[in-house]
Amino acid sequence: MNNEYLRNLVIELAKYPQETEWIEFKKNKIDPHKLGEYISALSNSAAILGKDKAYIIWGVNDKTHAIEGTNFHYRTEKKGGEELEAWLSRLLEPRIDIKFKEVEIEGKHITVLVIPKAQIQPIKFHGEEFIRVGSNKKKLKEFPSKERSLWRSFDTTLEELKISENSKRAKEVLQLLNYEAYYSKLNIAVPSNYRKIIGDFIDEKFIIKNDAGLYDITTWEPLY
Repeated sequence: MNNEYLRNLVIELAKYPQETEWIEFKKNKIDPHKLGEYISALSNSAAILGKDKAYIIWGVNDKTHAIEGTNFHYRTEKKGGEELEAWLSRLLEPRIDIKFKEVEIEGKHITVLVIPKAQIQPIKFHGEEFIRVGSNKKKLKEFPSKERSLWRSFDTTLEELKISENSKRAKEVLQLLNYEAYYSKLNIAVPSNYRKIIGDFIDEKFIIKNDAGLYDITTWEPLY
């Protein structure tokens, strides 16, 4: 994730009308234990919703979603003398590769925590499993239907939908994929509007629009 991607990501996620089950906005630092619970909840919810990642973003107003900046700098945060990122990772089970990122947007400091989705079993923090219900963090065991959905999600990842190329702009997608051959195979004229081509390729799962508003190319019958 380079700075351009991170800026696009924050701007795109801030456009959501409200927090989701895989996005959390914070102004400044929060209690480390609560942060760990959020990671568990967001990771598990991302799996249910078919999202590869969930995010906690510091510096975006959780009511207006205005980008305001934050005084939270994860590198200086410790818990019991241990670096925050290491402490959080140690108490997550199974361990997932959480990553803190920092970026400046119009001179405002933003911190982003990128959280992979749960993949083989629910993510616990300090021995407890959490989930999001709307924008609220709850214990997973209190919501049996969500727990069943979570376990079902572990069996539904398609090998064909793995990503082969990340974060391409629309014009780059058209350069990499042989869209003319695709329409020729269907005996359909090539659309004159590139947005129609992009839309068709999203429908076919050749590409996926990612959280930063760019496009990932999948390995589903690649045409390039």
